[in-house]
Amino acid sequence: MSLRRRFLISFVFSLGRLPLRVRRFLAWLVGSVLGSIPIRDQKIARLQIKTFLEPRGIKASVRKVYESFCLTFLEALNMAPLLKNDTTLIRFDQWAEVRSLQAEGKGAIYLSGHTGNWELLAAY
Repeated sequence: MSLRRRFLISFVFSLGRLPLRVRRFLAWLVGSVLGSIPIRDQKIARLQIKTFLEPRGIKASVRKVYESFCLTFLEALNMAPLLKNDTTLIRFDQWAEVRSLQAEGKGAIYLSGHTGNWELLAAY
């Protein structure tokens, strides 16, 4: 394995070990910076938003997309802190039914909007 690859793996692993609060701050910081740099993908995102949504607030919307992507990435590196208190992070009114299905050895199908870190559903 190359030195560059080992460094990258170590760096990503180290990011996952940072406290959740620090990772969320980093996500905001990196997302804000990336969302403000006029790169090709950002120009495409602006055009898409302008085409399908109101043109008001395009820059802020693009920046929020980058922040959300960074947050999802940094949360996914280590989801253990997120899963310690699952009922406050995921709003779901039928936990009793889910627990009952689990006790019976049955599965369930979850339907969710793509509005956040929906990868957390894999933990259930």
